[in-house]
Amino acid sequence: MDRNQEPPANPEDEIRKLQKEQNRLLRTVKRHETQLQHLDKMASANEKTNIALYKELEVLQQQAEAQAREAQIEAALERVRSHTMAMHSSNELADVAAVLFQQVKALGVETYSSGFNLWDKEHKEIISWMSNPEGSLNPPFKMPIRTYEENRRLYTSWKEKDDFYVDDIFGADLQRHYKFLRSFPLLDEAFKKAENAGIKTPDRQVHNIANFSHGNLLFITSQPCPEYHDIFKRFAKVFDQTYTRFLDLQQAEARAREAEQRASLDRIRAEIASMRTVEDLQRITPLIWRELTTLGVPFFRCGVFIIDEATEHAHVYLSTPSGEAVAALHLKFDSAPVVTATVQHWRQQQVYREEWNREQFIAWTQSILKQGLIDSSEKYQGGGESPEKLVLHFMPFTQGMLYIGSSAALSDDEIVIGQSLAKAFGVAYARYEDFQRLETAKAQVEAALENLKKTQGQLVQAEKMASLGQLTAGIAHEIKNPLNFVNNFAALSVDLAAELREGIVKRKT
Repeated sequence: MDRNQEPPANPEDEIRKLQKEQNRLLRTVKRHETQLQHLDKMASANEKTNIALYKELEVLQQQAEAQAREAQIEAALERVRSHTMAMHSSNELADVAAVLFQQVKALGVETYSSGFNLWDKEHKEIISWMSNPEGSLNPPFKMPIRTYEENRRLYTSWKEKDDFYVDDIFGADLQRHYKFLRSFPLLDEAFKKAENAGIKTPDRQVHNIANFSHGNLLFITSQPCPEYHDIFKRFAKVFDQTYTRFLDLQQAEARAREAEQRASLDRIRAEIASMRTVEDLQRITPLIWRELTTLGVPFFRCGVFIIDEATEHAHVYLSTPSGEAVAALHLKFDSAPVVTATVQHWRQQQVYREEWNREQFIAWTQSILKQGLIDSSEKYQGGGESPEKLVLHFMPFTQGMLYIGSSAALSDDEIVIGQSLAKAFGVAYARYEDFQRLETAKAQVEAALENLKKTQGQLVQAEKMASLGQLTAGIAHEIKNPLNFVNNFAALSVDLAAELREGIVKRKT
């Protein structure tokens, strides 16, 4: 037997070895299975964790988007708020309307137009500051509340204190709406401007109206947008809070205008108080021109009509744009329809307005030129061409009418300013008339005094002559007294001589 040759293996040992190896492999498999189960459990837990993390991440992302959106909205609100608070003039509200439009567009709202509607309850009007892609409409426009159905609905919603109101307009109703809006020259111009810029008017208008204490915010969209209603309401709340700035500015401007008007009226009173002759009226009309310009009344002609009922004449004093006197016209009451109508309204103390076109103005100018009331039509026209349109406004005062000519009808506020000037002119002119009467009375007194002096001189002369006569009479009397004595004694002597003669004769006989 070869030493190097291994002895044959015992089958049982081999079996035991195989069993041990099998057991070891089984344990390894079990360990791996346990690890796999553990890994499965960990994977399942991780999956749940991942799902939770994904959900949490999604919530955080939504919160972040909401916070970003909120920050965007707050920034838009703040821009409107800060622009409102930074206003220095109530006219800047139109700029705020433009900012509102821009900020709403930036938030993704597809608006055709937006702006503010303020209620003027005293005059029963809606005052609107609106804006569109072409910019804001300035000055604001006014619309009556009661003469248009949509405006009545807006007003009713505000009066009933609804916080939000939606009016969906389309079809024939929308066409009527457009026709109504375009009846206002300012809005018609805005429509034309938008059309020229390629902006089409929508076939449907959804009016999203957020009310606040003094009016509402109007956002016009082409489709309903309920997702933006809360944003519109928030803009209304912001504007309601900052609207006091606008009211404060209006009050301050009203006080400034009132002070300016008082100063203007004082200047007119002082100037008229210094008048001494009728010719002085020709320097008063340039003063009225300057004061109307100072007060912001739009016009290009002005003057005064002094109405004399006794002579049935209207004495007209007109001024040029440069403040120089144009003409002094002395017109009979029946010389022209405008004069007749002016006198009739003056008698009733009513404001009178009349509109002329260029042909009517030229005809009037030629008429007074032929009558020799003016030297040249060029000077009467103020050195320029005849106006395309002239609106004549006459404001009454006690002695006549204040005349203001403009290219468009004056507003109610401007008419009030004109009436204040007319009233001040009337009060001051009354003082001028008092002065004239005083001057007349003074002249009469001076004439009477002169006559009195002449009469007094005559009386003194007569008294001197009377005194001289008395003196002469006295001297004559003094001279005559001795002569009378001699005459009386002589007469007595004659009588005595006669008696003596008679006695001698009797004694002889």
